[in-house]
Amino acid sequence: MKLNLEGVLKVGSPAKGTAVLTSSDSFKVDEVRLELRIVEHYTAPERVRDSKGNYRTHNVTHEMLHHDQHIPIHGGCEVGKGAEMAFPFDVLVPRYISVHGGPLEYSLKAVAGVKGRPDVVAEFKKVGDA
Repeated sequence: MKLNLEGVLKVGSPAKGTAVLTSSDSFKVDEVRLELRIVEHYTAPERVRDSKGNYRTHNVTHEMLHHDQHIPIHGGCEVGKGAEMAFPFDVLVPRYISVHGGPLEYSLKAVAGVKGRPDVVAEFKKVGDA
């Protein structure tokens, strides 16, 4: 699976491109979808008490999921050996603001769902203001 984006991934703008599935054997695909996720990575102080009852503060890394969307772009199909299939898409990348001041990670994943074996995936990630 390959994910071909037209241009750059921009917040508040459509992400256009093509998910391309190539196969080395025959199999049935249940669905082809995009998975769009926006995650904030941040550190926050946390107080812990040691065995002597003393409190200490240390930073803990957290992740906050802002957006998780599965977008079907094609239904089920049979894929023959050596086939190459292209699935065009046009999806809006929503705008989010960092809640804790950490960077936002935007990920767009093309997935071909195959029953009984691992899904075929291709992923694009961008950290920062997309």
